Amino acid sequence: MLSEWMVESLLVASITGAGLVLAILNLVALISEDLLTRRAKILAKTKRELMDKAKKAESETPKLVGLAQTIASLKDLPVYLGLFLGVSFACFVLSALLDVWWFLHPAQIEELLELFFGVGVLSFFIMGVFMITDVESLLRERYEEIKKEEDRALGA
Repeated sequence: MLSEWMVESLLVASITGAGLVLAILNLVALISEDLLTRRAKILAKTKRELMDKAKKAESETPKLVGLAQTIASLKDLPVYLGLFLGVSFACFVLSALLDVWWFLHPAQIEELLELFFGVGVLSFFIMGVFMITDVESLLRERYEEIKKEEDRALGA
């Protein structure tokens, strides 16, 4: 049986988690143009490679399959922007609501409370890993572009 202190802690953590999910959504909204432009460039480059390799076709079948999989993964929005973001937010909100419900009817819903909070934390973690990976590669790409511009400016 959960103690009142534990349920209060889960309530605070659930509300904080939902707030963090919204903060990440705001961050993604701010850099979405860059993220989506980058994905579009990679998609266009991969399609060009696929078309070039398709002309040479038979000997390069494994490469064609890899390029086709890359294209398929880039056609939609990143998974973390939809599935993991939504699941995480929903679980944190449900966990917070179940925490409040627990104060009215203790011990009837403890398993659900723990389940939703756990799934919320897990999906938040997975979303964070994907988000950090995407943002890190975007920052590396921008840094390389800035270095090239600086080199051109110094060379000119």
